[in-house]
Amino acid sequence: MLNKQTDLQYLIEQINKGEVVVVDNFFKDYVCEYLRLRMLTSTFFHAKYKDYQAIDYTIEDSITNEISLEVKNTYKLKKFKRAWSFIYNNTAEGTEFHADPSFININIWVTPNKSISNFNKNGLIICNKRPPSDWTRDYWNADKNNCIDNFLNDNTTKYIKIPYRYNRAIFFNGALFHRTNGVETKPGIEHRRVSYTMLFGESLSDD
Repeated sequence: MLNKQTDLQYLIEQINKGEVVVVDNFFKDYVCEYLRLRMLTSTFFHAKYKDYQAIDYTIEDSITNEISLEVKNTYKLKKFKRAWSFIYNNTAEGTEFHADPSFININIWVTPNKSISNFNKNGLIICNKRPPSDWTRDYWNADKNNCIDNFLNDNTTKYIKIPYRYNRAIFFNGALFHRTNGVETKPGIEHRRVSYTMLFGESLSDD
């Protein structure tokens, strides 16, 4: 299901150091197409947000199970936790800054480049800060009372912007605050932006 990477050992070393690692041409094309089409054709979602919808996946989903095993073994990752897929409206703000309870997130974009109308958007922004240890999920997963914005609003916060590219995977510590860089795709359901995310590792503070 994965394409071979010629610099795999280097990628593994960087991931283990906690670096943000970008891997292009991650999946075989048929895997991207399957992950995209099942979101485009779904009539059921576990959650519906302002401008995107979500489906959660566990190892009970056969393709998620196969993908997670191959990814875990290939990249020497910790235990697989869960996965989800988002499908965004053609114009959307997307996810706001939040953190996830994982050691490694892998975010993969499966919508073809030809569907993207604005490459200044549709990517991912990751910053260098984790939630304070006394914050509960209600605070690091939703910006209650602008707590996240206030926490990030100083000159010690640094941001990494990952531009959109089809079949691009981004490995990063899920505890780092991250958000979508807005969404703008061509009109039509076939062009809607679809992402697939996997979480590995046991906790927000797992090192």
